[in-house]
Amino acid sequence: MIFSAALCFEASAGVRLLGQDQPSTLDAQIQAFLAAGQTNQALVLARQAAARNPNSSAAFRLLGVVEFKSSLSNEASADLRKAIELDPTIPRNYYDLGIVEFSSAHYLASLEPLESYLRLEPLNAGAHLLLGRAYARTGRDQAAMQEFQRALQLAPQLPLAHYCLGRIDQRQGNSKAALEQFKEEIQANPQFYQPYCLAAGLELKSGDTEAASLLFEEGEKLQPKSPEAHAGLGRVFLARNQFPQAVSELKTALAIDPQSAAAHCALGQAYQKMGRVEDAQLEFQACARLKDRNETAATVPRPK
Repeated sequence: MIFSAALCFEASAGVRLLGQDQPSTLDAQIQAFLAAGQTNQALVLARQAAARNPNSSAAFRLLGVVEFKSSLSNEASADLRKAIELDPTIPRNYYDLGIVEFSSAHYLASLEPLESYLRLEPLNAGAHLLLGRAYARTGRDQAAMQEFQRALQLAPQLPLAHYCLGRIDQRQGNSKAALEQFKEEIQANPQFYQPYCLAAGLELKSGDTEAASLLFEEGEKLQPKSPEAHAGLGRVFLARNQFPQAVSELKTALAIDPQSAAAHCALGQAYQKMGRVEDAQLEFQACARLKDRNETAATVPRPK
């Protein structure tokens, strides 16, 4: 959910890249196939172009773009690296390689091409944002914050930048700064759902149930079937001792996401306050089972 806007940006970047060179008939045909969603046909033509022009950086960049659009990320990475090898002076090659690596969750691998791109094109706010996200994913919070701030200096209304700053502030325990950043994101990007719930949670934590309620309600309007907003409203009602309303919202949240340990726990608390001891015990048991399962899953080594 959080990265939907960014992923649209990344996926479209390859298509925009096609306009960097003087377009040929073949380029136009490939663009037409991509625009029509006919990636197989575009891929055939792009491979033909690279085969006919083995020393052309533009041809391999184009092939990498089409491969990325065809969900062939490893091939896209290899061919974009080939494009850089053939002509290391073209900034966009580095940017597109960074996008491919980041989109493939190869965050460390995305750093070098994005850094190289920004040395050549330091005024691209979107590239600073993407590099900041890569730094954040690799545990370099200070470097990430510098990139997000630089992005906002270049484009003060850039979507996701305030949100990303807020997430780091929240992770570092700076709730006040995080809340300010989430509210800034809402102003700059009002259709982005996630900061509403995060800001609301911080308001609720501070005891401002009115502000929390308004933010959760706005989030619910954007995504009526999102469990976070319903669970958040349930917690607001619980804090106000409005237990029937709390139960209603929390049960709605659990109908959407039965695996939410937090919602089961809050529902158990509401039942407990209402004197429904058996119902409360069932919810607390469900919460404990889910927490145990999540903790066990977190300790299981993942295949490399």
